[in-house]
Amino acid sequence: MLPCLSVIHISPFWASAGRNLSERFRKTRRLKYDGNVLRETQIDSLANFLVDGLIARGVIKPIRDQKEIVACVVELMSSNFETEARIDEEANRMAEEEVRKDPRADFSRLRTLIKQRLAERKGFVL
Repeated sequence: MLPCLSVIHISPFWASAGRNLSERFRKTRRLKYDGNVLRETQIDSLANFLVDGLIARGVIKPIRDQKEIVACVVELMSSNFETEARIDEEANRMAEEEVRKDPRADFSRLRTLIKQRLAERKGFVL
């Protein structure tokens, strides 16, 4: 069981949705995502908004302090952004190699296809 799931009670409808959550958590100050830098404060704000909305709608019922839930969501989101950034970097590298072999290849289209396949192979939803 993920550490984050011990701080909330998920309503039966949402629990049956079977969401696949990442088990790795990483704390970072800045995250590179699609060329933009997401600051920790931006992720915190988004996590607060998300948790507040889920509690207000009755989707989750906090078992512990709301700050713990927000911290958990921040870790999940950070991990997700980091995973996508790694997939982006790998897709860029692989697409560049292919374009060097055949300069007629469309880099952006090739990169998109490679990124989709890498994400699928890793079980990551883009």
